[in-house]
Amino acid sequence: MRVTKTVLIIFFMLGACIVSCLTRDGSCESGPPHFRIKGIESTNMRLTTSEPNPWRKIIGNEQVLWDSFFISFNFQADYIAAIVSDYGQSLMALECAEQGYAGDKIGVDTIFVRTMYDYNDTYAAGDTINQIVLIKDWIFFYDDFEKFVPLSNYIVDNHNGVIDQQFQFKLSEAPGKSDSFSIQLSFILNNGEVFQHTTNPVILTK
Repeated sequence: MRVTKTVLIIFFMLGACIVSCLTRDGSCESGPPHFRIKGIESTNMRLTTSEPNPWRKIIGNEQVLWDSFFISFNFQADYIAAIVSDYGQSLMALECAEQGYAGDKIGVDTIFVRTMYDYNDTYAAGDTINQIVLIKDWIFFYDDFEKFVPLSNYIVDNHNGVIDQQFQFKLSEAPGKSDSFSIQLSFILNNGEVFQHTTNPVILTK
């Protein structure tokens, strides 16, 4: 009987702690609101017909049709703020919002995208291809693949602070032939910080 009572007491105490995390003054306990960019990483992707998230990762130097290809970028980030419990100890409370939900306080100044290989008659290796790169925050549904916008739109929208921790690129112009493709991304913030990243090669086909 004593063991049962002890178990019940522990159960209700833990339950009360969880509720307190969720309902402190009738509101949720959120994670650190801002993120600070430390670097950039990428994954080559191909469009599929599955829903939601209609894509799959491209493995190695795999071949993919150029008009179903896109690159998913993620910021490596630190989160700015700390969560401290009522008991004076540093604890990770249950969160109602993702870490970094308020974005990066530093905005983007400009972005340069350079092709690492000859792409077509217009763009040779080393050329900036900003004009044929389209961008979107995330693809949730198949139709989202038609909702990419020019890079200039992203720069305007994120000039005062980078909003999301990820973004995705696709190309608006076909390659000259089936060949290797990779880009070097230069992401320049308003404070002068420059983050560079080179994507893994993939074979784009026509």
